[in-house]
Amino acid sequence: MLSAGLKQDVYPHTFRSCIVAESDHEIVGMALSYPAQFHCITDELINFLPADRLKRFREFYSSRVEGSYFLGAMGVGEKNRNIGIGKALLERTKSKAIGEGYSELSLIVFSDNTAAIHLYEYRGFTGIKSIKLEPHKLISHDGGCILRCVNCKKLYRDTY
Repeated sequence: MLSAGLKQDVYPHTFRSCIVAESDHEIVGMALSYPAQFHCITDELINFLPADRLKRFREFYSSRVEGSYFLGAMGVGEKNRNIGIGKALLERTKSKAIGEGYSELSLIVFSDNTAAIHLYEYRGFTGIKSIKLEPHKLISHDGGCILRCVNCKKLYRDTY
């Protein structure tokens, strides 16, 4: 679903907003990021999601750290996890944010995604807000989400 949307090349949800990790000419990870002001319910989203599903995500799409850069999605293929690809994608996203004039990087993570939470906490992200998310058969996570944020310069100092 994500790759089909990125092909449409509509900012900010476009392949142009992605950083990819490759191994042996194969994409093994990606990070989609953009200014947090674009983390909202757009006309594109209204046309994409049925009204009942959009209602479930209203709090999710209205939760953001104003003035930050937003990591909208990040993933690493299962067989390529735990070798530093997620950390590298996060560092490149942080550099992208700094390059575009942002001092903070924010994201939303599922509360039960312990591997991602561990990575984000290790990199200095702190919890800002809990976000309720009603259970749904198409959502394979329980417990809602957490809005997290980190100062990019702190992340930068801790990296080197």
